[in-house]
Amino acid sequence: TAKTRNNYLNWLMSLCNWMVGSGYLDRNPALTISKLREREKFRKVMSKKDMSVLSSYLNDRDKNYLLACYILYYTMIRPNEMSYLRIQDFNLKNQTVFVSHEYSKNRKDAVVTVPKKVIMLMVELGVFDYPGHYFLFGKKFKPSEKQESGKIFRDRWLQVRKALGFPSEYQF
Repeated sequence: TAKTRNNYLNWLMSLCNWMVGSGYLDRNPALTISKLREREKFRKVMSKKDMSVLSSYLNDRDKNYLLACYILYYTMIRPNEMSYLRIQDFNLKNQTVFVSHEYSKNRKDAVVTVPKKVIMLMVELGVFDYPGHYFLFGKKFKPSEKQESGKIFRDRWLQVRKALGFPSEYQF
């Protein structure tokens, strides 16, 4: 994408500036490379009405995916990070979840507060009846010994978005 190319160009310009400053180059050759125009992001914030429609739809048809939506919305844990969550990462007493540096985007450990609403849905779904080493989201978004890719969240979102007639600007 244009954004990726421009980011690499910025890195190259910085490297060449350092090389000029250190005497390795006479001039910065990256200055002759122009940046590409970047498109605006096409994401749109979901309206309260549509949020309510989504909640009702998932509450009736797919509570396991509703849990995934709750975790994303209330904890800001990214879909790929969610695919690594294990049941043992949740602390019911403190209402927190531990996100390991091994799979977090910023490569730092984090303890994130989990709202009571999310914990209650997890209890309702019987999540804590599974062994602690199980991944929270396996096939059909149920706890499983086998880890699924973070792609499952977006794939299911495409189905839900189509069923509800939501615009493509609504991203998971």
